Amino acid sequence: MKISNLKISLMLIFTLVLSNAVNAQKIKDNDGIITLDDKPYVKLIKKVQYVFVHNNFWIQNLDGKELLSAIVKEKISRVYDNKKRKYVDQTSYYYVINFKDSEAQVVLNQQLSKRGLIKLMFKNRLIKDNQIDPIAEREFISKHGGSVHGIKSTALPVIKEDQIFHYGKLVGNFITQSSTSEDGVSQTILLIYNNDGEKVAEAIVHDENAIEWSVYTYSDEKMSYVRYEADDAREKLFKWISDKKYL
Repeated sequence: MKISNLKISLMLIFTLVLSNAVNAQKIKDNDGIITLDDKPYVKLIKKVQYVFVHNNFWIQNLDGKELLSAIVKEKISRVYDNKKRKYVDQTSYYYVINFKDSEAQVVLNQQLSKRGLIKLMFKNRLIKDNQIDPIAEREFISKHGGSVHGIKSTALPVIKEDQIFHYGKLVGNFITQSSTSEDGVSQTILLIYNNDGEKVAEAIVHDENAIEWSVYTYSDEKMSYVRYEADDAREKLFKWISDKKYL
């Protein structure tokens, strides 16, 4: 067997093992208490909204604190009916996922059943240790293009080790270095590469009293200055680089 075929076979075996492990988990609904392998996981509240089919859902942790909600919305569109030879109103439904603490929102153009919502939570690992996992939430928002406070989300990139993911896709990677400037100030250097291995930018920030990143971009040989924000500092820098089409 060739090495490449061996790798493919091993990957298929690993996928099947992982899939079986997930399917082996017993997920049940006991009067609104969702259990995983017979252990309480979260609380689920369902209320009928439209014609006994489309429901609103609220997910609470085991202490009764609301974590997220899935609210169904009605959309009426004008479409052309070939049989009637005229435009008619067509009703469709979609869901808005609301994260309680962050106030982030994600629109899902699909219908959700109770089982579908539960599968969505498990598939995206949204809940961990009786609360929303912030990393999983960010990945979910980035993947689906969510919003915060009703404004289109900045959809910050997600960092996994040295890789950069934006909207669920791998867009590049980076290397972190430490150095000392000519005036003796310690600083952090980020070397950013695209998926082809090309160095697209180099960003430097002082470790103390950080105010801004000094960013040199190689494609246009340009020096820019990007505001340093302590919260999600690297993610916001990578977003700026991605928005400027350097990644």
